[in-house]
Amino acid sequence: MSFIQNPSFEGKIAPWKTISGTVSLSLHSDPSIARSGTQMLSATPSRAGDSFGQDIDLSYLASPPYPTKLQSISCFAPMIPVAKTSRLAPGIYQPLSGRFVIWQLMKASATPPPRNVVSNFTADHQWQLITCTTDYGNFDTVRIEFYLDWDYLTAGMGGAVLIDNVNAF
Repeated sequence: MSFIQNPSFEGKIAPWKTISGTVSLSLHSDPSIARSGTQMLSATPSRAGDSFGQDIDLSYLASPPYPTKLQSISCFAPMIPVAKTSRLAPGIYQPLSGRFVIWQLMKASATPPPRNVVSNFTADHQWQLITCTTDYGNFDTVRIEFYLDWDYLTAGMGGAVLIDNVNAF
């Protein structure tokens, strides 16, 4: 069972949202390249370092019938740049880099402060599986966040990535 809500973006974007800065999020339909279903999420940042993601409530795992056997959380996200004109040449994919982060968010009164695990990625001309794993600790919320380390002008007329079938176990 995946912890992610709306992992394959079929018909809606929510609960995925911009977390930092401004990221244009839209649905992209192309069943010939979709990893799951027919739709994918297209994400274009305004500035390098802008991010999007979702928060996942795991507080229910602390009470029966769920055992405390959960040792880690792994997240998987296939990603590919959108094929648009780049500064390199028409039809050329420009590799786009970023960071895939799992945040462990504690209750406001809890210590220690939030922890995170970072996985760097470069999205190139084909689907790439990005993974990130963290140990399960004393936290009740996990944030899955993608930092997009390019901006629309630097990446040319493309500047967007497609993401589909994100899962966390």
